[in-house]
Amino acid sequence: PKGKVMSGKLSGFDATKVEQVESNFEPLPKGDYKVAITDSALRDNKAKTGNYIWLQMEVIDGPKQGRILWDQLTYQHDNPKAMEIGKSQFASVCLAVDVPRPNDTAELHNRPLIATVGIRKRKDNGELTNEVRAYSPAKGGVVNPPADDSEAPW
Repeated sequence: PKGKVMSGKLSGFDATKVEQVESNFEPLPKGDYKVAITDSALRDNKAKTGNYIWLQMEVIDGPKQGRILWDQLTYQHDNPKAMEIGKSQFASVCLAVDVPRPNDTAELHNRPLIATVGIRKRKDNGELTNEVRAYSPAKGGVVNPPADDSEAPW
């Protein structure tokens, strides 16, 4: 290789003493999951015809605890129907976490709610991926997502 080769001295690292973290990117089985929003942003859409609320959520209960989900909810758009649907979905998130009038999406973070998760095929590559189909309040207790051997996702 051209140029200077970089390296970094390591002191005492032993890979045999490090717990391996599961990196399973298979979609979660369909079902209800107790989640918390961990990150969010208001982003412009690709066509620059509006914006959407991007949400990152973490499963906080059950055997899939620690898994991450994402959603995009249309917030402003030149298509009134798309905007109506997106604002309705966002309203269900706000009401589920008991923040009916947020001034910032960060106000929704770290509050438990239920995400009803489905599976769909992506249009760009045909891979299966999760989609959040509904949001509702977490009413205490444990949410029991389905086992991995649940019915076929499609």
